[in-house]
This record gives sequence, C-alpha cells and structure tokens, in this order.
Amino acid sequence: MVCIYETNMSKTLKELTAGPNAPCAYYYIASVNVAGRCFPSPIDVKDEFSLKGDITVKENGKSISGSELLEKAVRKMERILNARKYLERLLQDLTNTWRAILVGLVCSMMLALAWIVLIRYMAGLMVWTGILGVLAILIASTVFSWYKYVSLAGVAGADEGLGLSRKISYYTGRRKTWLILGILSTTCLSILVLVILCLRERVRIATALIKEAAKAIAHMPTALLFPVFPYILELMVLLFSAMVALLLMSLAPSSAGGIDITMYTNKSGDKSIPYFDKCVQSLGGYSKFNNKTCSISEDATGSHVNYSHMYNLFGFFWLSGFIVAFGEMTLATAIASYYWTRDKNEIPTITVGTAMWTTVRYHMGTLAFGSLIISIVAFIRAIIMFIESRLKKYENEVTKMVLRIFGCFCWCLENFLKFVNRNAYIMTGIYGENFCTSARRAFLLLMRNIVRVVVVDKVTDFLLLASKLVVVGVTTVAGYYVFSGSSEVLNQYIPELNYPLFPVFLLALGSYVIATCFFDVYSMAVDTLFLCFLEDCERHDGSRERPYFMSKELMLILKKKESPSTSETRQTQSTEAKSD
Repeated sequence: MVCIYETNMSKTLKELTAGPNAPCAYYYIASVNVAGRCFPSPIDVKDEFSLKGDITVKENGKSISGSELLEKAVRKMERILNARKYLERLLQDLTNTWRAILVGLVCSMMLALAWIVLIRYMAGLMVWTGILGVLAILIASTVFSWYKYVSLAGVAGADEGLGLSRKISYYTGRRKTWLILGILSTTCLSILVLVILCLRERVRIATALIKEAAKAIAHMPTALLFPVFPYILELMVLLFSAMVALLLMSLAPSSAGGIDITMYTNKSGDKSIPYFDKCVQSLGGYSKFNNKTCSISEDATGSHVNYSHMYNLFGFFWLSGFIVAFGEMTLATAIASYYWTRDKNEIPTITVGTAMWTTVRYHMGTLAFGSLIISIVAFIRAIIMFIESRLKKYENEVTKMVLRIFGCFCWCLENFLKFVNRNAYIMTGIYGENFCTSARRAFLLLMRNIVRVVVVDKVTDFLLLASKLVVVGVTTVAGYYVFSGSSEVLNQYIPELNYPLFPVFLLALGSYVIATCFFDVYSMAVDTLFLCFLEDCERHDGSRERPYFMSKELMLILKKKESPSTSETRQTQSTEAKSD
C-alpha cells in the first residue's frame, strides 16, 4: 500500500482509500526504482491484448484486417516500452556513475590546462608530441581492428549484425564492429601521413603561430576562462527555446463542432447532461461522429502554432549565433591589441574585460548583423530539411534530389559565411569599423594570400585538433578502464552497470566539450594573429619608418628581415623593459 507520511494505519482499508483526499492510494502500478523515482515496470503487450473476431478497415486507401492492424499497434507499443526500458537502465547507470564522471571531467580539465602550459614553453615539442601521439593511436587502432576482423572469421555468431546490448563482449565479438573501426582508422591514418609528408614546412609556421598565441594568452590568462561565459549564455538560450517549443506543443489543437443543439437542450435552452456525454467527453476520442453528434472541427490554432514554432526556431538561430559572435569579437579584440602593442609588458591583465566592454559599447550592431545573415541561411536550410523529411514517404526522386542539392548549397554557404564573419570580427577588432567594411577588407586580404591562408590556417587547426584529441583520448581510455570493471580496486566503488559504454560516452563527450572550450581560445588567437601578420606584412616593410610588429621568431621562419637600425631599436626597447 502506498500512503503519505504519518498516516494512521490502524484504520480500515476502506477508510484509508475512500474519497478524493484519502491518505492512501486506491491502487498503484508495479514500479521500479530509477534515480529515486518510481517508473512503471515494463509489460508484455502481447499478453495483454487480443482480438475477438476480425474486421476489415481502410488504411491509406487499402483494406487491412483488424488482426493485422492490432499487430502493427502492438509492435509500435513494444518499441515505445522497450525504449522506456532502455531509458530506465541508462538513468540507473547515470545515477551510479555521475560522481565518477564528474571526477573524470575535472581530470580532463586539468590535463587540458597542463597541455596548454607545456605549449607555452615547448610549443614545437608538444605539437609534434600530439601529432605522433595521434599517429601511434591510429596505427595501433588500424592494426588491431583488422587483426580482430580476420581472426573472427569462421567464429559462430561473429558475422551477425549489430544491435543494442548491455555487454561489451557482444560488440567485440562481431566482425562488423572491427570492420567499421578498421575502415575509419585506416582513412584517418592515411590523411595524417599525407599531411605530415607534404606539409612539414608549413607545420613549422603553424607551430610558431601557436607559440605566439600561447605568449598572448599568457599575458591575459582570463582568456582561458572567458569561453565559459558564452557557453552558459548559449545553454540558457537553448533551454529557453526548448521551453517555448514545449509550451507551443501543449496548445489544444482542436475544437468541437457540428452539434445538433435541439437534441441536447431543454426547454429553457440550457445544455443537458447528454450534451456533455456525447460531445465534450468524447472530444479527441476514436468514436465515429456524424452530423447529429460531435465532430472534430478544423484546427483553429494550427497555423498560428506553426508560425510560432518557426519564429522560435529563427530566434534560437539568431540568439545562439549572436552569442558565438560576441565571444569571437571579444577574443579577437583582446588578441589584436596584444599584437599591435610593441612593448608586450604594457599589456594590462584585464585586456579581456576591456575588449568585452569595447564590444558591448561599440560593436553590438556588427554582431547582430553578422549573426542575422548566418541565421537566415541556417533557417532556410532547416526548412529544406523539414520538407525533405515530409517527402520521404513519396516516390518523387526528382524533388528529393533538388531539395538535397539546395540543402548542400545552404550548408556550404553557411560555412563560408561563418568563415567570412569570423575574419570580419577580427578586422573590426583591429580597426573598429562596421561589419560590411571589415568583411570586405578581410576578404580581400585573405584572397591576396589565399595559398598561405589555406595551408597555414588549416594546418594550425589540425594541430590544435590533434592536441584536443590527445586530451579526449587519454580521458576516454581511462574512463573505459574504470567503468568496464577491469580494476578490482575500483569495482568496490562503482557497481555493475547495465551499459558500461554509456558513462564512457558521456565522459568522452564532456571531455571533448572541455577541451574545445580551452583550445578554441587558441584557435581564435591563431586566426587573429595570422590576420594581423598578413596586415603587418602589407603595411610595413621592416624599415625604421615602418617596422614590423611581429616577433623575431615569426620573421625568421617567414624569412622577413628588418633594417639594422630597427633591430637595434627593438633590442633597446626589450632591454629597457627587462630592467624595469
């Protein structure tokens, strides 16, 4: 019996369960404990439903027997119940492992910070360590995957398809698992080897840019913590948009109509009880209505709700894009101020705060306009995807192909605009001009140096990605060791799990987000320094009248030279700064 606390159990069963305010439930459903809450236990729907006799009904213009219709309904209900069963088990695993996952995320954050500190002092070593580390992991993964794929040939059950299982051995015993891993590992390994062989010299330039970015961030350590602020704002926007979408979905879709009032009114015109029995209580049910009873009228709110959903989706795209642009503009302004300052010791520690205030005070319109352009393209792409999903049940291949082409075009256009916007924000941080002028200036500058942009910028992105993957890989491997039950010492703290790979996946996802949060600062710093470097090369020639702002290491790698008098002046300024 389920009762509220402090119930007097000496009363009879009828007294405890009678009335709307009874202290005990009149009945309750068999439940299981999930995260301290009661969830209904799964039932076998095949044992609960049966059909007496048989009927024939119309479905989409085709005749179908009642037994077939019931079987289809049972299968759909089983899928729903099985999904709920899996969800309950996943929630149980999350309840049992959330503390360990939290510890793993803290460790991944410390590992990312340690990697960043090492880059500051050993940029070349850490970059090549990341590359060789990823290379070693891919070689080991490739060899082991193909070895397992070959060794499982002829083993009973190894050639069966993949499904969902609670045991890791289910996946490791299938050849298809190792085939997929082998193909992915081989492809990634081939790409990495080609990059190392063909772009070795460009890696040196990218390493110098990363080292310069590390120096810039060392002068403004708050830059590493700044991305947390935009991430929180993006999460708030996501939650708000999801709440609005749920509220819109909860609106009543229909109203009643087609009532023969003479049948359900008395002499005074008041509606009688049969009116409510026939119409109100059956509204939305499965009864067959006719003109003399209740019918479902045209949806009066459907169009307005659909428009509201579209408005909410567009607002989500615009707000989230605006927040991303705000973060990029703030970091670009801070890093640009570092590059164009000759005496780096004069950089204040609150540079990021000053850049944030400058962005809020002068450049909000630039951010709104840039994010609006991207949100329009993203919204059009979302509409195309929605239409394509609705047309899946039809056989018009030409229409599907046209929609896919338009969707691909919108995806390419969206990514191109993101690239242009990012560099426009950097130019705005340098010159303080409006969006259109900054975008034009940045685009022309990049086009004049297109080869260097494509090679150096993308190699730098790849090097930062390799560092990010090292952090995620180490955290994921450690998480697999902990949650798979391989350690007898840790098993006493972590109970047996339904799906051991689930917490490993959550840990990998969380560590990737944390690593992205830190290394995206480096990515923005490198992009800003690279654009500043290109502008520096075009505006200055190294003479005493127009000296370079870049560091000596960058000049050495890029084969830029200063006049002797300029070098002496730079050296004198450096000596005076150290003495101060």
